[in-house]
Amino acid sequence: MNKLKIGLDVDGVIADFFNSYYKFFNMDYSTPIDSNKMTKACNQILIHEHDFWVEMPILYMPNFTPKLICTKRNFPIEWTKEFLIKNNISTVPIIQIEYSQNKSTFLKQENIDVFIEDTPENLEDLISHGIPCLLLDGDFNKYYNTPYRIYSLEYQEIEKMYNKYFKL
Repeated sequence: MNKLKIGLDVDGVIADFFNSYYKFFNMDYSTPIDSNKMTKACNQILIHEHDFWVEMPILYMPNFTPKLICTKRNFPIEWTKEFLIKNNISTVPIIQIEYSQNKSTFLKQENIDVFIEDTPENLEDLISHGIPCLLLDGDFNKYYNTPYRIYSLEYQEIEKMYNKYFKL
């Protein structure tokens, strides 16, 4: 059997964005993050913070080489590449889109078998456009009820869930 072609998100999947965000803004971890305020902070403040993006700790390390990475980040793509190289993650094609754009628009022609995401809205968008997607469990998405939830970036877990829900 051929290996799955897996696409990965960065923030909240590989990189520990949310804890880094709380720390950068000196916020109490029990404070909910308002997504509009977070987007505004990213676009007005963090867009200029090279070290925030490059020095972010790893949340989950994949035990496989992804086919591609697709992320919504509004700063130089070189920072994403630098983060991946610094953390010994295989450099693969990176699709970096604006926050207001839908990943499905860019991923439908990329010939991936499954995409790993942390945001329920992106999961729904991808699946509704025929792109198999699994939701990586996180503190901020636990409220979302889905059978497509995974708990690691272990290839075997991803393959098992893909075969269960998406294999034709």
